[in-house]
Amino acid sequence: MVQRTELPVTRPTTRRASNPNHLARTQVEFMGTCGRFSQSLGLSRSWGTIFGLLYLSPVEIGLQEIADLAEISKGSASQGTRQLLAMGLIRKKWMREEKRDFFEAVPNPEEALKNLYQNILKSRLENSQDKMQEFTQTLETEKSELTPKEVKHIRIQLKKLDQLRKKIKNLMQAAEVLL
Repeated sequence: MVQRTELPVTRPTTRRASNPNHLARTQVEFMGTCGRFSQSLGLSRSWGTIFGLLYLSPVEIGLQEIADLAEISKGSASQGTRQLLAMGLIRKKWMREEKRDFFEAVPNPEEALKNLYQNILKSRLENSQDKMQEFTQTLETEKSELTPKEVKHIRIQLKKLDQLRKKIKNLMQAAEVLL
């Protein structure tokens, strides 16, 4: 991936529709920022880079061009686009004249955030509720093997986690209404 310090001095400052292989400095820096943000969330850096590339691109971009512009392998570009599609952050378009798929970002950040919530966060919150119930049941089956102090401590900690889960769920439901 291109980082700010790696940019050639002569790099064009604008991207022309006739030459999609050149990126503006703003696009390159945005890609880097999205990549680092993605990585800070525990996701692949290349996913963020791909999203950043597509989000600021005025035209749809093919898979090989994504790999070239993001300076990643075609396999990473393929995996990244599949994940971003699953998250609802990008769209795939079949270009009949080119006989291949091209990609574009969901243009509205609110729509992207709503898709991310629907496709990732909501299901994880639901899974966390099931997991909390599972932990509580497991504790009940093994409480005879633990000291009363250990059981009490674990119950308290699980209760705190479940309260936090409920707060997050309520917050996300409120955010969903706003989106």
